[in-house]
Amino acid sequence: MNMRFLGTGAADIGVPDTCPCANCAAVRAAGGRSRRTYSSLLLDHSTLIDCGPTVPEQLTRLGNERTAVVHLLMTHLHEDHADPEAIAELCRRAQRRGRTLTLWGGREAGRHVRDAVDASIPLSLGALQPFESVTVGDWQVTPLPARHMGDHPEAFVYLLSRNGRSLPVPILSLWRV
Repeated sequence: MNMRFLGTGAADIGVPDTCPCANCAAVRAAGGRSRRTYSSLLLDHSTLIDCGPTVPEQLTRLGNERTAVVHLLMTHLHEDHADPEAIAELCRRAQRRGRTLTLWGGREAGRHVRDAVDASIPLSLGALQPFESVTVGDWQVTPLPARHMGDHPEAFVYLLSRNGRSLPVPILSLWRV
């Protein structure tokens, strides 16, 4: 399994670009890896969890020959995790490789993204229900309900399984209890 965090930042990561404090100035001066990007996780170069505005840039840094994202799992609809422009770019990249990106998430996520992405851009939708496992690429994916900034009904964290092993992926901070 190849796993790479493309970002670990929250919605406030733009602050280092404008904040006058010494720490943020140091981040700006260092650049590169010091600059935080929005939370996203790439699995085996083809499955991505969340796609905020910084994801296309991060994938480009990895090299297009190494990344062919064809599955996108959404945790929730905030734009730092589900940016329509960035998702459209992933769709175009998949299309150039003769593939179609499949977006996996709640029904509302699918509608939101499909409405925001130009209809001429191929995009497949896979609806998820809490606790109902689906096969996504080589993974068995179980969406688990999460609580994020109130009671968003379609916020998920994921349990990924393959070859008898499981990996919990709690990109959101709180599980729904």
